Amino acid sequence: MSELFLKHPQALVPTVAIVCTALVVLGSVIVTQWRKVRQLDTEAALKQDMLNRGMSVEDVERVLRASSEAPAPTSTGPVSDNEYYLIEKLIDEGKSADEIERVIRAFRAGEPRPALPERQDAVRA
Repeated sequence: MSELFLKHPQALVPTVAIVCTALVVLGSVIVTQWRKVRQLDTEAALKQDMLNRGMSVEDVERVLRASSEAPAPTSTGPVSDNEYYLIEKLIDEGKSADEIERVIRAFRAGEPRPALPERQDAVRA
């Protein structure tokens, strides 16, 4: 093989370019598939955790549907690690599926908190 490059040195650059491109494409495919597997594992763990805590199947479906609707542009998938821990914390606190659904929709939408009403008597001087 080295004799080929000694006889035809102009073949070295295209060969290196092709090998590097193939490595980048292969790396991209591996990373994408790894991310999908990680997402599925996280979703499965979340579902199992919610069922173990006594939530009904309808409640689990409602929470997961809320977390998968209208994903934020920066979201990496149906249930991110932050959402998983948020849902887990809300379940620990005994929140209902309706409350969890509302919180997840707000989390996904990135809604700012409402402003506090101004007190009229504090404004008067």
